[in-house]
Amino acid sequence: MMGPLLVTAHVRGAFVPPPPMLDALLGWAVATRDDLPPAFIGVRDLDIPVRLSDCGRVYLCSAPQWSAEWHDKRHINRRFPVHEAMLLGGPKLRRVDERAGPQKAYHLPQETAHAVNDVVRWWCVGDRGALLELLQLVWHLGKRRAVGLGKVVRWTAEPCEPWDGFPVLRDGYPLRPLPLDWPEVAEDSDVGVHVLRPPYWRHHKEEPCWTMTEW
Repeated sequence: MMGPLLVTAHVRGAFVPPPPMLDALLGWAVATRDDLPPAFIGVRDLDIPVRLSDCGRVYLCSAPQWSAEWHDKRHINRRFPVHEAMLLGGPKLRRVDERAGPQKAYHLPQETAHAVNDVVRWWCVGDRGALLELLQLVWHLGKRRAVGLGKVVRWTAEPCEPWDGFPVLRDGYPLRPLPLDWPEVAEDSDVGVHVLRPPYWRHHKEEPCWTMTEW
């Protein structure tokens, strides 16, 4: 049974912003549950428990709604295994240049954030039971999950009161990327270039659209 929902991820600690789109998370969960190979994802649409718009171009769910309590900067370090290279290279290999080439070492900054009250929220029109069942497969948000960032403690999905334009518009302003012919969008809304449906890494699907002021 589809209905208006407020979906909340209760997050422990820092994560790499921004949080992902809800429809993308659910698509990943469906692919994981059904053991679909990566090459198959993006070839066909995955059946997620969120309603499609009447035009079939977007899922009726907002972008993540959250505010940063504070930001932090970490670093990603990579260093070529010099010792192993010297052993494998034998006596003719006297030095390994870590300043250039495929063996170059690097020290890259990575911004992380803590969400206010440790929550990230999405509005959607969806099936509460099926949605929660899928989200139990999602244990982390954002990048650098392998090192423990973005740990999700629990998920909730509660019925909520919809408003005009729910859940993709509020007071005429987009809460997610929307086609330029979407009705009742405020004329001073921002225009950007985005993919309208997951998977969002399909950059060849990008198109001009209405977008959130901060995306």
